[in-house]
Amino acid sequence: ISKNNILLNQLEDSILTDLSNSDADILENRALIKSLQEAQKKSGSISKDLKESEQTQREILETTSKYRPSAKRGSILFFSISKLSEISKMYEFSLAAYLVVFLKALDNSDKDNDIEKRVANIVTTLTDNVYDYVCTGIFE
Repeated sequence: ISKNNILLNQLEDSILTDLSNSDADILENRALIKSLQEAQKKSGSISKDLKESEQTQREILETTSKYRPSAKRGSILFFSISKLSEISKMYEFSLAAYLVVFLKALDNSDKDNDIEKRVANIVTTLTDNVYDYVCTGIFE
């Protein structure tokens, strides 16, 4: 999106420069007219690309927002197990180790085309995996 915005700004600057440097009658300046026509074609193409990019960005934001409950549960679980170190330094868990558990939960959770069911599956699997991981760490 920013690349296209930059191109649009460059086209605008180019047009303004060409117009300000034009000495003769604007309507008789063939190079200027050709430059304006090319700029018009490019700006139309860029505007179309920008609209498509914005639509794609909206779809991505909408989809990611549907997965927020699983991210929220993941952060709650991580900060909960990280607080175990206040009980005893023996119960210290690293973020890197937790990420392994989190990614395994994503891979091992039941897949579903319905995003709400998929998120519920992720949350359940993640909770179970973290519980098992912490119990293994505490009792071994």
